[in-house]
Amino acid sequence: MDEDAFESIVKIARRVNSGIYYKRPVAEKISDEYLETQTEEEILISLEEVKNGFVASGHNLFDFVMNYNFIKKVSFDERVTIFCQLISQYENIFEITEQFESTEEIEFVMVYPK
Repeated sequence: MDEDAFESIVKIARRVNSGIYYKRPVAEKISDEYLETQTEEEILISLEEVKNGFVASGHNLFDFVMNYNFIKKVSFDERVTIFCQLISQYENIFEITEQFESTEEIEFVMVYPK
């Protein structure tokens, strides 16, 4: 056995038998701010609900969506997206005509309930 290894073993044995224990450093207390639960609320728009209102209205879809009273503030661009989503998801229950109109530099197809 190597002399240095033997000395190391003797030192460790003395430490163990001496009852001396070394404390490991403890991390700082975690801030209460990091432990607080934060909830983010997102309001989702129900296309099914908008579709049901449209079918009962008898108006054209674009005007209906532009004037719909959503439960949150909805921009013009978002309303155009909703218009497109409704056509995409419910085209089989809508009458999609060959007529087009335009507003705010957007051309849209006229869509009515069947």
